[in-house]
Amino acid sequence: KIHQEYTGKSNKMVLENFQKLYQSKIKLSAETVLIPDFIDKEEIGKIAKFIASVDKEIPLRIDAYWPIFSKRWRAPTVEEIKEAVEEAKSYLIKVSFLAGSEEVKGEVIKLV
Repeated sequence: KIHQEYTGKSNKMVLENFQKLYQSKIKLSAETVLIPDFIDKEEIGKIAKFIASVDKEIPLRIDAYWPIFSKRWRAPTVEEIKEAVEEAKSYLIKVSFLAGSEEVKGEVIKLV
């Protein structure tokens, strides 16, 4: 529903492509962003449930939304992050998160 409202299109193809990639034996991981009152704990749960329907060992990383230019949404609280992670863990084995408070190091890396 959120995908439809935000993009104007169904997420059916996105979900089908995720399943096709998994079936083609590509190593998958998933990421989503936690935005209070938009992509919240319940929505994270729906995402995790879908991923688990493909394979409960697919890793999911939840990134906390960090408002930089937009004041439309706020950053999640630590408690909201914990709740979203626990919701996802009720479906998936491998759930991690970035709270937005981690130290960022600007480094140049060489890709081989």
